[in-house]
Order: sequence, then C-alpha cells, then structure tokens
Amino acid sequence: GGPEFTRLYRYAHPGVQLLDFSPREEYLVTFSSQKPTNPRDSQSVTLKVWDVRSGRSAPLRTFEGPAQDYYDIASGGDIQWPIFKWSGGDQGAQYFAKMSKNSISVYEAPSMGLLDKKSIKLEGVEHFCWSPTGPLMAVFIPEQQRGNQPARVALIEIPSKKEIRQKQLFSVHE
Repeated sequence: GGPEFTRLYRYAHPGVQLLDFSPREEYLVTFSSQKPTNPRDSQSVTLKVWDVRSGRSAPLRTFEGPAQDYYDIASGGDIQWPIFKWSGGDQGAQYFAKMSKNSISVYEAPSMGLLDKKSIKLEGVEHFCWSPTGPLMAVFIPEQQRGNQPARVALIEIPSKKEIRQKQLFSVHE
C-alpha cells in the first residue's frame, strides 16, 4: 500500500487459493483447501480472518472443516465464493455471515464470535444478501414439498434476528 505501493503487512496462510476483503477493507478472509493424505479421509478447508488495519500477524479467527461444508455439490462441486458475506453501512463491517444447509451463521466483528452463540434456522434457505446500508438481511427460500409450500422472501434484522417482513411467492423457481 501507500504511494510507493510497498509491502505493509504479511499474512501467513500456506496454500492460500482465494481471498476477499470486507467492504471497507477492514478485514481480509483467506481460503485454502487441502487434499487428504489418506484416501478414506475427506478434503478439508481452512479460512482465516485477518485484521487488515492493525497488521496483526495472527488471524482473528480460523474456520476449518470438511470441503462439503464450503463447496456447492449441486453445481458440480464449485466453491461458493465469497463464503462470508459482509454487512454494509456507515459502521463498516459490523457483521459477516455464512450460509449452511438450513441455516445462516452470523458473526460479529471485531470479536469474530457467533451472534448469540447460535445460527438462524431457516429450513431450505437457498440464498441471502445484506442491505448495503445497514445490518438487514434478505433471505430466499424456494418452494418446498413439490410446490405445496410457496417460495418465501424475508427481511431479517440483525442483531435481534427478528423477521421484520416476509412475502410468500407462488410459482417461483428462482
């Protein structure tokens, strides 16, 4: 960085393959995937969250787990990048979230802890995004039970996790 574009900080993450910055470049997320040495084991993934402004050499938080928690098997095994989506607004990256099967996990920055120590349970959730102006999340849940249960779009306020609006949509596939 800087006018001479020199190295300011270094973040050690062996085998890093992808990276992503929070909207105001306060945090950096790095990603690596390791193939197992034993063919019976599954591929593992490591994500690290770094404090860019301080240049601290240790990650604020490390997430590790099996690759199937991070890859979209339905689309041929592609990575769902970025895995974490950051909230917007004047306060900066106050929250970030990751979608899993039937839930969304919301984390607080800078503590990097899971909000209220539990994820938001949403049966069949397929997509979510943050409002660009504040801690408000939109979620999409497609039709369930072969169309007997309509698709649903909802707005969820964070940190209360309160659903403030919802709309059912009929004959919607995407």
